[in-house]
This record gives sequence, structure tokens and C-alpha cells, in this order.
Amino acid sequence: MHRADPTYQNYFFIGIGGIGMSALARYFKAMNRSVSGYDRTRTPLTHQLKKEHITVMYDEGTVQEKLQGLSAEDTLVVYSAAFRSEHPILKYAEDKGLKLRKRAYILGELSKKVPTLAVAGTHGKTTTSAILTHILKANKLPVTAIIGGVLEHEDTNFIHQGNDMLIVEADEFDRSFLQLSPLHACIISTDADHIDTYATKNDMQQAFRQFHQKVKGSTFISSDTDLPGIKLGFENENTPVVIKNVRVLNGRFYFDLSLNNDIYEHILSPLPGKHNIQNTAFAIALAYCYRSDLMKGFISSLKDFMGIKRRFNVLVHTKEELIIDDYAHHPEAIKAVHNSLREMFPDDEQAVFFQPHLYSRTQQFEDEFAEVLSLFDAVYLLPIYPAREEPVAGISSQNLLDKVKHQKKYLIQKEQFIDRVNHAPEPIKAILGAGDIGQLVGTLKGTGS
Repeated sequence: MHRADPTYQNYFFIGIGGIGMSALARYFKAMNRSVSGYDRTRTPLTHQLKKEHITVMYDEGTVQEKLQGLSAEDTLVVYSAAFRSEHPILKYAEDKGLKLRKRAYILGELSKKVPTLAVAGTHGKTTTSAILTHILKANKLPVTAIIGGVLEHEDTNFIHQGNDMLIVEADEFDRSFLQLSPLHACIISTDADHIDTYATKNDMQQAFRQFHQKVKGSTFISSDTDLPGIKLGFENENTPVVIKNVRVLNGRFYFDLSLNNDIYEHILSPLPGKHNIQNTAFAIALAYCYRSDLMKGFISSLKDFMGIKRRFNVLVHTKEELIIDDYAHHPEAIKAVHNSLREMFPDDEQAVFFQPHLYSRTQQFEDEFAEVLSLFDAVYLLPIYPAREEPVAGISSQNLLDKVKHQKKYLIQKEQFIDRVNHAPEPIKAILGAGDIGQLVGTLKGTGS
């Protein structure tokens, strides 16, 4: 049995409401440590943390009082990469002599102590790691998972069933994944992203190469990615791991997989679309590296996977309409959602409700966003969600909307969102984005038009 016993008794998380930070906070709570933290806003996730007896504070003065009472020798302050070093709470903790570490460093230390399966890629990480977590957990393996999405069935982003294997997402933002020391890994995609971290696409590609070099065992690589490793692709792509015989039966996607000279047939892809078939194949390949003798059980358990919140979640499905909610915030991810919907409903009009995420990303991909949004039959844009950024002159949702190539396009405000979704005439509606649009859909669920 491998152990990952934390060194400190007290862990304080700055940005504890973040999806990655909250999972790590839950990990240390499971290790019987004292866990508390700060976040700027109250969300359903911070509310859930409080129900789990994790103290969450929203006032900087209260945080200072808390930090003042903690022992410098026995306390670690963990902060998200979204918080800059000059943040008042970070400065206060530093002045008090408390040790500070980024989340990525802590995750890296855990990966050195526990054999780790890491999922990398500019998109597909959460879906793949969630499917991997599900099939290992369903087969009663002693795993811990720290993932960037909330599993529908478990209603959590943290699974603790044992310490023999750790499952993590290898995040390229802020070069965080270079802290990891994985046993096995996969790299799903390396599309250009994170202009605030990487000056060029080649710069980002080099970071992925560095990540690959840190993997001790097998690394599975998407066939269209120019990196070394075990290539995984579809038929006719001449890869060692091959997805074959893709078909749709009763509205669900199935495929066969050739892996290590064995053929595994009639595998259910629990989420629709070609990209999710690939995500499922990556999850199976990593599970194979861990326990190849359990492949039959892994494949069988896919039918019970209920999905991840904000990953192609069906909010409304009637004879008249389908409303799905997805975290997609990169042009390639938006295109994947569109293609999945078009495969499922080739004759129905589609509307997209999109909240651009970050000024820098909108600026970097403005033309690509306009092109992919134009694939939909109607476009409804919300203002840009800034997150950690200040506005950029000349970059706005209106400017982006002006580049969309058809006439059914609208700029809407948050207070109009529910009404516009409910009354949009298109029967297929996709709600996309990584900002607070995910909180708006909570009031929509179960309504319909």
C-alpha cells in the first residue's frame, strides 16, 4: 500500500472555490488534516465544502484573523495560479512567516509519492479523467482521483477509495503539469491556448514535450499530435492503438479498440461524438496500463457512467427540444459539441448560447470563434467573462458577434439569458462557456420552452 501522508496539520487554500483547488482541499480533509480556505464569491461548490466541514471564508479581514492563529511550523498555505503574488492575502501570509505553495507544486509532490495516471491536453482532460476514475472505482480498485469536474453520480470532484494509484489532470496552464511525475499518461490534444502562459504554439508544444519526458512508463498520444509516444487514432491512421468500427445503435455510440495486439469489441462511448469516443479510448488505455487483467470489467462499467456536470449535460430533452450544457470554451471544443449535435440531429436547427472566457483567449482566437459559431443556425453571445483579466481595448463580444457570418445573431445580457433560452425557436440549444454561465443554467434546468 502506497502512502501520501501530508506533512502539515493545517492547510489553508486561497481560491478554495475553484474546481481544482476544492478537489485538493477535499483530499487533505480525507487525510484527516485541518482544512480551511478563502474565496471571493459564494457558489454551490463552496456551500458543499462547508457541508463537508471545511471552513470557507469570503472576507479578507476574517482570513487574516484565521492565519494569525495558525502555527507557522505546522501550516501550509496553498494558492491557485489565478491569484497573483501581490494579492493582499498572499502578502499577509508571507509576512506572517507561513509557507506558501502553488496548487501545482502540491499535486506534483503527491505524484512523486503515489503512482500516478495523468491526463493532459488542451481539451478532453476532465472527460477522460472522469471516465478513467469511474471505471477504476467501479471495479473496486484502491484509487484516489483529483479531477477538474463534478461527477454526476458522485456529486464530487474527488474520489478516495485507496492510495495505490492517483488520477490527476495534467494542466498546461501556468506550466503546472511540469510539476508532475506520472507513471503513465496520455496527451489528448495540443491546440494553441493560454496566450498568457505561452508566447507561441511552438512554446506550448515544447512544454508538452517536457511533460512527456517526465512520464516514467507509457504515454498515449493523439494521432494528430506531433509528439513522441504511443499513437492512438481512428482507422486508416496507421497507429498502434486503433479505434475501429464506430457505429450508432439506438442513439448511442459504440466502437472496437485494438490495443497491444488485442481487439476489444462493442465498447460503449458513454458520451456522444467522435471526440468522446477518443476520450473513452484514452481512459481505457490508461486503465489497461494499471490492470490489464480487468479489461472486461472496465469496458462493462462504461454503461453506468452518468457523465460530468457541464460536459454535454442534457438539461431538457422532450419531443420539441434538447438543451445541453457544456464547458466548451475553445474553438475546437465548441466545434466538437456542434459536430456531436449534428451527428445526433442532422435535420434540426441549432442555437448556441456562448459566454467567451478571458479577453486574451477571445483576442487570440477571435476569427476561429467567429468561424465555429457560424456553424450554428443562431448565435446568442453574452459579454466576455474576464476571470483574472482586465479588459483589453477593442476586444468584446460585440466585436466577435460582428464577425459571425449569418444574420441570426444576438448580444444578450445575463438577466435576459433564461428568457432567451426558453423562447429561442431552434429545437436544439447548446449552452457553452467556462465562466459563470454554468451557474445561470442551474435556474434553467427542468424548464423548457
